[in-house]
Amino acid sequence: MLYLHYLQHEDFKPYPVQPHVPPPPAASSCPQPQLPDDYQSFDIVRAAQYGVLERCIELIDGGCDVNEPDAENVSVLHWAAINNRLEIVRYDLL
Repeated sequence: MLYLHYLQHEDFKPYPVQPHVPPPPAASSCPQPQLPDDYQSFDIVRAAQYGVLERCIELIDGGCDVNEPDAENVSVLHWAAINNRLEIVRYDLL
């Protein structure tokens, strides 16, 4: 009986008065990869994946074949494209 009286009270609200507001997202919700300090150990595939243009130029000028597929049967151009490394794609195509 007391419960019914409580439900009929005019101040009773069966939902939270203050709606839950989630905190705003961080500045970038996508985590950025942490690069090692020394890019000189990168092979052509890893340099293309991480977008290290200077290392890609160094390796290509040194005779690295950008059309040769890696162990996963993926070319350097493809790695650069799927990782959105436009500057490396442009360099590979020229």
